[in-house]
Amino acid sequence: MTRIIDVSPRLKRRELLPVDPALDYHPAAPSLLGQTDMLLLYSAVTAQMPDEPSRIVELASATRGEGTSTVARELALTIAGSLSKPVLLIRAINDLPLQAGLEAVAYGRIPFEAAVETDSRVPSLTTATLSLGGPNAGLLFDGDELDRIFAQAARWAKLVIIDAPPILSDVTGIALSRKASGVLLVVEAERTRAPIIEQARKVIETGGGRLLGVILNKRKHHIPGWIYKLL
Repeated sequence: MTRIIDVSPRLKRRELLPVDPALDYHPAAPSLLGQTDMLLLYSAVTAQMPDEPSRIVELASATRGEGTSTVARELALTIAGSLSKPVLLIRAINDLPLQAGLEAVAYGRIPFEAAVETDSRVPSLTTATLSLGGPNAGLLFDGDELDRIFAQAARWAKLVIIDAPPILSDVTGIALSRKASGVLLVVEAERTRAPIIEQARKVIETGGGRLLGVILNKRKHHIPGWIYKLL
């Protein structure tokens, strides 16, 4: 099973080894949160893919409600904002979008540039949706079309982040894992049990994906915060 690393202040002062990366992430307001943690995660992930000029990373959870979209958004904001690297955040959805997304690019209806939107606060960050539900579900079984979309995405941005549906409740996450350089599994602390995480790992790897690591999200501190700072 992929090792979970708790990024405490003590660990932040050490070199993060490029093996089995994972992160203990604590979302809070305002935006651009946990920058040190996010940068550590990015460093660990890129260390596992040194020869890839553009990296496509899928973030997914085993089950619903574990904070995948929040972590994906904050990782994208941090890398695009703090490092000024071009980042494309793709939200994979199963319903019909309000406006044409990357599924329309796959069908040749619009150019790639028309499906992405630049973040008004962080110019290095662009976002897009990829609808894979309803009449677009066929894209999941048409590898060539998805390959073409992600090839364009990889040329567009240095880092492509896919915010995917849960692995164990939606075939979309499994199908997309085959198109990504690797998968980061978001796990809510004290909620998702080890057998469920192990099941998700097996599904990802059996489906042809590569599990890069686990992000431990929403870990609860059971002693006062000022004590953690002394550890």
